[in-house]
Amino acid sequence: MEAGRYIGVVGDGGTDREILGCVVQHVLQEGGAEGQPLMVVHLRRQNMRDYLDKYWRLVAQSGTAIAGEPSRTLQRGVIATLYGAWEELKSHAKREITRRDMLVLSSDAERYLSRAEEYFEDWAWMLGATVILAAERFRHALSRRGYSLDYVPVVVPVVPFPSTDVLIAVARNSLTGGIRARGADPRKLKKALYGTEDLRSLSQEDFRKHALTHIDAKAIAAMYSEVPEIRSLLQWLSWAASSM
Repeated sequence: MEAGRYIGVVGDGGTDREILGCVVQHVLQEGGAEGQPLMVVHLRRQNMRDYLDKYWRLVAQSGTAIAGEPSRTLQRGVIATLYGAWEELKSHAKREITRRDMLVLSSDAERYLSRAEEYFEDWAWMLGATVILAAERFRHALSRRGYSLDYVPVVVPVVPFPSTDVLIAVARNSLTGGIRARGADPRKLKKALYGTEDLRSLSQEDFRKHALTHIDAKAIAAMYSEVPEIRSLLQWLSWAASSM
């Protein structure tokens, strides 16, 4: 059956894509779209990890993230990732990709915030803003190549601090509490959530138990409240569910 929407998910690894894919499916289904055919596609050939790592190295050398070479270099990498993600999503679709479809462009910030409010400080906010600017340039390039509004997917960047695991920390806190979602680097957060820093050592069943089973309506509400990095995605998904 042809999908009503194709949602392509880019992430640093398989567990990141699974977490974001689960969020996508839950919001669309809770929004009343469960009767519509939906395909979440894990875009395994694409990621932005190397580009973000290089960004932080350039920031450390130059002392600024707001303009200059760090931003330009990251934009080039993100645009290349978007072209690859777009082509990979097209290879999975049984029709042309249109404005009904979406690319979720995610990579871990690999830096942590002590409080959610720190996301709006220049050093943090400019990372996400640079990825958004790259997405705008990608759309501009497609427009110049003759692609109309009807045939360009929605692009939603998600760059969580310190990692996608912050979503699971918030989700689990919404049920039981006891896990500090902010103030820990990615490895410490993984250890607190899963008992290991290497998620490849977890079985699929254990990963589901520690992560995916906690994603429900209450968890989504908590994510919206506590994780500014994912609000745009949740709003886009809510809109998409109501318009299906």
